[in-house]
Amino acid sequence: MPDDVDSGWLQSRKGDKNPLILRAEGLDRRLTDRELAQVLYLLCTHRGYIPHNADKAKTGDAAKDNERGKVLSAVGANREKLAQLGYRTVGEMFAKEVKDDGNTAHRQGSYRNRRYKDSSGKEQSDYSHTVYMVELVDEVRQIVEAQRAFGNDRLTDSFLDAYLANMTAERGSKEKDAKVYQEQVAYCTYFPQEKRAASATLSNELANAYERLSNLRVINPDGTESCLDGVQIEQFINVLFSVKAPTLNYGKIRKTLDLSSEHYFKGIDRDRESKLEPCAPKAWRALCKSLSEKTLGHKSSLLVKMAVDRGFADTVLEAFAYASDEESFTDRVAELLANKGYDQLTDAELEDALSVPFTSRVFKGYCSRSLKALGLLLGCWEESEVSSLTEAEEASGLLQRRLADSYQRAELLPPYDSYDPTCTNPVVLRALSQMRRVINSIIKIHGIPDEIHVELSRDLKNSKAARDKIAKRQRDREKEKNALRKVIAELLSCEPEDVTSNQLFRYELRQEQGDVDVYTGEQIDLMRMLLDQSYTQIDHILPYSRTAIDSRSNKVLVLSGSNAAKGERTPLEWMEEDVGAPDKDQYQSRIHSMSLPAAKKEKLLRRELTDADSRGFLDRNLNDNRYLSRAVMNWLAETLAFGDMDRRHVYAVTGAGTAILRKSWALNFGPNGLKDRNDDRHHAIDAAVIAACSVSTIQAIATAQAHERRLSESRMVSTQPWP
Repeated sequence: MPDDVDSGWLQSRKGDKNPLILRAEGLDRRLTDRELAQVLYLLCTHRGYIPHNADKAKTGDAAKDNERGKVLSAVGANREKLAQLGYRTVGEMFAKEVKDDGNTAHRQGSYRNRRYKDSSGKEQSDYSHTVYMVELVDEVRQIVEAQRAFGNDRLTDSFLDAYLANMTAERGSKEKDAKVYQEQVAYCTYFPQEKRAASATLSNELANAYERLSNLRVINPDGTESCLDGVQIEQFINVLFSVKAPTLNYGKIRKTLDLSSEHYFKGIDRDRESKLEPCAPKAWRALCKSLSEKTLGHKSSLLVKMAVDRGFADTVLEAFAYASDEESFTDRVAELLANKGYDQLTDAELEDALSVPFTSRVFKGYCSRSLKALGLLLGCWEESEVSSLTEAEEASGLLQRRLADSYQRAELLPPYDSYDPTCTNPVVLRALSQMRRVINSIIKIHGIPDEIHVELSRDLKNSKAARDKIAKRQRDREKEKNALRKVIAELLSCEPEDVTSNQLFRYELRQEQGDVDVYTGEQIDLMRMLLDQSYTQIDHILPYSRTAIDSRSNKVLVLSGSNAAKGERTPLEWMEEDVGAPDKDQYQSRIHSMSLPAAKKEKLLRRELTDADSRGFLDRNLNDNRYLSRAVMNWLAETLAFGDMDRRHVYAVTGAGTAILRKSWALNFGPNGLKDRNDDRHHAIDAAVIAACSVSTIQAIATAQAHERRLSESRMVSTQPWP
């Protein structure tokens, strides 16, 4: 480059020739100084592939199973093409392929791999323009020799040596990996001096598997729930983490547990049991596949050692997560093994390890716990009767350690993951992040509120795509209801708008139940049901006074006599206690045969409702003690610097309470006195109700429901916040 120009002198300009064309022409004519500088700069920045020792083992079809194999196949094909077609350089070869189609890779002469998405949406790599570095070095030498022959005497041997040294220099991957690890890997939730463990470690995947299997619930034919015992969990853990690493879907679990067709897994559709898994240790499966005898052609002693020694496996997998290339992995695994007192890998074991595609995404990333913390948790799961992460935390002493540090109160709400680093649920974190932005924006304008009322809407917990899907479902539901109104209107010889919501709901329930009273099996006459309000009643399967569950999944249409006889009991409590009640066995058989929603069927088959169950339902439905609500309540109450710290500032308003107040305050503007969901204004009304209700009103509703009382209409009207 001339002394009086800057880097812009090299940049492409209108009218410049394609760099690939210049690379080919540089063999046959003298290039201008600027053309030559563009060619040399391009060749130095778009480097070729430099093979390493492990590539010698990556031949044949086995090499195509990972990214390195794809690269080797591409560079091999280009080398063969170069020889067969008799091109002098790879630049000349690719120059022949240049087309006037605006292809960026062709236009710039780029030999970097390109990323694209295939027809299924999966990201893939294209290495069709990748060549060996040695072939680019040969091209540089040929271009320099040709330019010398054309009279360019500035291309001296010392210039060429310095240029090639720069061009072929290996980047310092070891230094880069060390810097990334030190600066980007955070510290453990429980032990602030310990780095977090790699997500791919055997300890982390085991901990995740224990937690998910502990959370698995089976709904029994009588409606009760059961969980896996310690022996069963260990049995499934041994299957998941064997060297064969098979899948363990719900269908296989059903078969192992010998469950009948009347059992089902909570939250899992029966027809999807063969497709869904409670947990999937992806890194362990990828490791076992790469080190299998089928892939390698021999039995790997490395895999055997990793399967029997969790600490050794964690060490190797930590090195996989850390390293970006083979040299970095080799140094890192040697360092970690020495630090932990393990023997170094043998040459054969190292070769096997380098055959694993450890640069793929499945082996990267870090969890929130250190190996030390994971070891304590696994010790509790393996040696004591714990059934949840919280119990494992308590038994290991980690819960006390996590909660030991007091939270620093501030004027703005901190990120939720800094308040509770154990929360990794992306749906929860996304919802709370949205909420934090809103609250902090309000605080910046108006200051910290003196009182905060919380009700989490379902929409808040969903992404825009999910909300759009919900909105579409609601529109479809409205169309369905309008169609049913027309059917009922024809039966009653009236206009569709004259059909009441009560008539519509009874019609839908009767249709859902197969036109019968679910308790007795008696036929429900359609016209009498529509015309005589006393003929049938909508009953809460699990008594509302004991559970406060007012959802559709807890409602059935029954004959008035059935409802009166059942009283404030579950169906099975009634049938077991009263001599004249319907036959229990016939009832259970009938419910099993009906095509009812799983949640409703579960309630219909629940044998009893203990005081503990009732308290649990009340906690969830009245006091809003669901996970998100508890999280938000504690997050707000424990991190914001309220003025008066001697009293409570954050309250939960339940969805049921909001609905009661909205109705009592005459704020339902939809047809038949119902909530109007045609647009988003109903959310604003809910927000106004939540903000306007007093603490005494919140407490009155909860107290009344907890004591199986209903507040009078006049009492509720008197709570209106206006004169």
